[in-house]
Amino acid sequence: MNNKRGLLLLVSVFAVLLSVGVLMYYIYGNKGNNVNMSDVTTEIKEATFDGSDEYNITLEKSITITKEGIYYLTGTLDGEITINTDGDVKLVLENVSITNSNGPAINVENANVVYIELKGTNTIDSTVNDEIDGAIYSTDDIVLLGTGTLNITSNLDGIKSKDSILVESGTITINSCEDGLHSNDSLKINGGTITIKSSDDGLHANDVLEINDGTIKIDAAEGIEATYVKINGGTVTINASDDGINAAQKSDNYTPTIEINGGVITITMGQGDTDGLDSNGNLYINGGTLTITGQSPFDYDLEAKYTGGKMIINGEETTTITNQFANSMGGGMPGGMQGQQGNQGMTPPDGDMQMPQGEQGNRQRPTKR
Repeated sequence: MNNKRGLLLLVSVFAVLLSVGVLMYYIYGNKGNNVNMSDVTTEIKEATFDGSDEYNITLEKSITITKEGIYYLTGTLDGEITINTDGDVKLVLENVSITNSNGPAINVENANVVYIELKGTNTIDSTVNDEIDGAIYSTDDIVLLGTGTLNITSNLDGIKSKDSILVESGTITINSCEDGLHSNDSLKINGGTITIKSSDDGLHANDVLEINDGTIKIDAAEGIEATYVKINGGTVTINASDDGINAAQKSDNYTPTIEINGGVITITMGQGDTDGLDSNGNLYINGGTLTITGQSPFDYDLEAKYTGGKMIINGEETTTITNQFANSMGGGMPGGMQGQQGNQGMTPPDGDMQMPQGEQGNRQRPTKR
């Protein structure tokens, strides 16, 4: 009898310990899989320019900036602006024209963060290479803002950062043979007017791509691509010969996810094996107005949830998220998932998102860097 009681006590203690262990795992060891999606955001390093040195430069030949401060630039340049400093730099471009047939127009070799403020009408035309593959190229954070215009033509990427990119305001037009805006870390758009014509991705981020406001028009092979795509607002119009918005495993920080919480999003796809929203993981539609024209509006591998917003698919309003490959392995439930409540996403790391040395994640196209 005592043996039976001892055995029951041992089993009870084991069950309690197992339950505690599972609970601890989900609280501490599995943070990446059980958080509210609204926690996913992008962080850009901040700069302060109060009391900074100011310089007025009329562009005539290539220059190298080695001191932090504010640089007011005007004129025409056949060459390159290079930045190499440990501090913060703000370039104020006012009616500037830069052409470089052998490299980027602006090359940030080193800085804490670089602000590019636009005034008047500015033009950049660059022929770059596979190593430095953006007309504006940076190893660190870039912030674009201002009331002016920036027109970029590039044989590869338009604006490329190996860190993060933030667009606050300004009118930016990019015509590129590769990506329009490309970040190896995160890309965040809070405003402005962005028009991109690209032979590859219009907007690309290896980590999180977040749109909060602004007017964005994209004509590209693939409109938007990132590991985690989050749209909270703005007006986004995409014409794509491939996928409209694609969430693919470009970094290990998140499960591929498309999350739409607001905004007016219009996607028109070309013929063939194309998808309006294509997630290699999760798909969540919580708000906004989504209009998709094409033979395959949705494709996802894990789960899809619709909790709100307006969806118009090929001219008809619906609340159902269908799935192109519903019967494939990991393709979700046939016919999609309708009216489900609650969200499940990935936890972002605390603080700034930092990139390890070198590019993070593999591009799907091996020729891309």
